[in-house]
Amino acid sequence: MKNFFLNRFETIELRTDIGKLFENFVYTEMVCADFYSLNRIHYWRTTNQTEIDFIVESDEGTKAIKVKWDNPRTPKSFQTLEHYYPEIKAEVVTRDNFIG
Repeated sequence: MKNFFLNRFETIELRTDIGKLFENFVYTEMVCADFYSLNRIHYWRTTNQTEIDFIVESDEGTKAIKVKWDNPRTPKSFQTLEHYYPEIKAEVVTRDNFIG
């Protein structure tokens, strides 16, 4: 909808906001896949701006997800999360490993 109002229909290669678009896409897919709304999805950021895009609580446990369009490296924010919450599983979702 945003792109319609801004008249932004460039190809992916020319987009400056591709990371935000991909993050929004992943979020939308997670919500659509959770038909009965059983999962709780949160955002996590510390006071020093360390962030994780999604914290997903489900019957299977809690998972931390960082969405990256083109950088599959494990982010530093996972180190902080693992230090304080070692029971939380963490994963990086990229365009190469995303399965919708």
